[in-house]
Amino acid sequence: MKKIFTLLFVAAFALNTLAQSYVMTHDTSHCSGDPASLFTCDNYVTNNTGAYSNMKWTRYAVDMPAGWETTVCDKNNCYSTTTDTKNFSLDNSQSGFVKVNFIPNGTPGVGVIRINVSSLDETYSTDAYFVGTAPESVGINNPEMQEVKDIFLYPTPVRENVYVVFNPGLRPDRIDIHNVLGQKVKTFPIALERNNYRTELPLSDLDKGLYFLRVYQNGTTQVYTKQFTKE
Repeated sequence: MKKIFTLLFVAAFALNTLAQSYVMTHDTSHCSGDPASLFTCDNYVTNNTGAYSNMKWTRYAVDMPAGWETTVCDKNNCYSTTTDTKNFSLDNSQSGFVKVNFIPNGTPGVGVIRINVSSLDETYSTDAYFVGTAPESVGINNPEMQEVKDIFLYPTPVRENVYVVFNPGLRPDRIDIHNVLGQKVKTFPIALERNNYRTELPLSDLDKGLYFLRVYQNGTTQVYTKQFTKE
């Protein structure tokens, strides 16, 4: 029995080490700028595999306004709007930046990009999200630039699990799910860690239909409502 527990512990430790082999500084990066200008969300990836690693990043558009474009920069270069993946390398314990440039082309809105960083043999992998906000009016003292209270759900329509991405101005402590009759069918306590603005909600047991996700902070203050469909 002792041997079995030892093997289980070793296996769990190995899995945890594997999961942490590539680490992004921020789970979700946020940035804001003028709709007529380019602005950048910054992040860093660190190689903790214990060895030199050949890696690649891949760009995925989660939610992008019509007309928006993005480019990605890594430690080697900045690439064109049509480049969705590139290879790069990091030595053990070395960090390299991964940046997403948002180009709204004059259109206000919010764009969400997912960057996956993985080893070329796909042994190691990690994700980070980049949220770019271009308000209709901008300025140094504009509260909208300093605290954008918004959330994003994906994938939608929802089939099993849904990810909820929060902008930094929103610090939730609870999410409730209501049906179209206004009845609360699920509740989730939320405790976001530093630099983590994303949480995952299991919704596979919900019936198909229309639902409302309600976000609360300070216990009872409802600060946001988002509609979604369950398939």
